[in-house]
Amino acid sequence: MAFEEDVKIFDSKEIRQQEAGGTPPADAAPTSRDQLDAARVIGSALAEMTKQAERGFELSELSDDVLDGMLNSGDEIYTVIDFGDDDIKAYISTEEILYHTTDTGLIDKLLGSAAIVTDSSKPVFAYCDEKGVECKVSFDISLAAYLLNPSSSSYELSRLCAEYTIPTAKAPTGEEAAAFIHALPALAKRLKSDIHELGQDHRLYDVEIPLAKVLARMENIGFEVDVDGIRRYGMILTEEAEALRQAIYDAVGYEFNINSPKQLAKAL
Repeated sequence: MAFEEDVKIFDSKEIRQQEAGGTPPADAAPTSRDQLDAARVIGSALAEMTKQAERGFELSELSDDVLDGMLNSGDEIYTVIDFGDDDIKAYISTEEILYHTTDTGLIDKLLGSAAIVTDSSKPVFAYCDEKGVECKVSFDISLAAYLLNPSSSSYELSRLCAEYTIPTAKAPTGEEAAAFIHALPALAKRLKSDIHELGQDHRLYDVEIPLAKVLARMENIGFEVDVDGIRRYGMILTEEAEALRQAIYDAVGYEFNINSPKQLAKAL
């Protein structure tokens, strides 16, 4: 209700008269400049969200020619890579079209030739490491969102669009989730601005994103385990624990359950 009242204040004839120097009605509540500014922001956001929702966008299969045009522009490419259990699907967001493809040749070409903005860089780095593709991630949505709000329970695109009031265009029927992927450029722009304002550029670009690449590489390689050595060490620990248990029994004079706080308190 408070939100609706703010919008009503912004749109009211009486307040416009007040701003112009006119006399407000006797029963009008006092309105501060901050309230008016906030109402303008709300009104502007609502107008933009309505505009986006009405505009919509098109889903189209990515072709080699279209991808070449994007790569030749030298601009960042906004992409989400969906790593399914059996296949992989890439989305590329532009203003009017959301491109998609399951062609791994095009996906490898995209990841190996462009600076990409993506929702999560670590699985992208892991995929590129396995394929032997050198990938450049220029911005990671989820890592940026984490730095801005470490206590959040989720960094899904749908939640982030809601949290940062990012307008989403109307998606084709049956593809509603694609609206959040299409909003990737606007979301990235907002998060980049907030990261810069909070002085977190170094941490994101020089620490978190490079670390994601290292972690992806570590997960792919794994590490060797000395099974026999671990088993021998476990036997040593078991023998030492048994010796300590017997020493406690000898000191107390009888056996008891050492793990029982009540029996241990009595023994002490």
